[in-house]
Amino acid sequence: MYKQEIKIPELNWQSYKDVPVTKISQAMWERLLDSSSLTCYLEQRAQSRFNVEVINTGWFYVKPSEVQYLGIMPREKSWVREVFLRCDGHIAVYAWSVFPESTLTGKYKGLQRLGGKSLGKILFNQPEVSRSEFEIAQIAEDHPLYQKITRELPDKPKFLWARRSVFKLNNKPLLVNEVFLPIMFN
Repeated sequence: MYKQEIKIPELNWQSYKDVPVTKISQAMWERLLDSSSLTCYLEQRAQSRFNVEVINTGWFYVKPSEVQYLGIMPREKSWVREVFLRCDGHIAVYAWSVFPESTLTGKYKGLQRLGGKSLGKILFNQPEVSRSEFEIAQIAEDHPLYQKITRELPDKPKFLWARRSVFKLNNKPLLVNEVFLPIMFN
């Protein structure tokens, strides 16, 4: 069964090249533009444990900007997976991945059954995978996504930074969106 549209409000994405460097601290900038495995970074950062907490999965119609960024047909259904990446019990990253139906074929059919496994561990172990340049977004306190993500935080920042990029799996697109919480820059 297909759901209408996932409840992740649209963000104002822009090329990382268009974001003024003075708007972002050096530590944030380096983390946002680091194209190596985020999972490996978080596993090394966690003092005792790293885990993937699945929040939501299902078949959805995705937003027009995601359709355009992925280069898929406008009403192509996609498998969407929302997760929290936790280090020692604390949310470090909120992420959602968009797997177009046309991508989930052949050896990649099993990607919709990841459960609590790390997508990054799979992507960064495939020689045929490439990644696009990053787009960046700032999420303000009044944005519904900010409210959803920061519920557990005792000290809330004024805004959050997010990035997205498209991975190509044998020329089949997969969109990964990641929102960084303050623990990422401590």
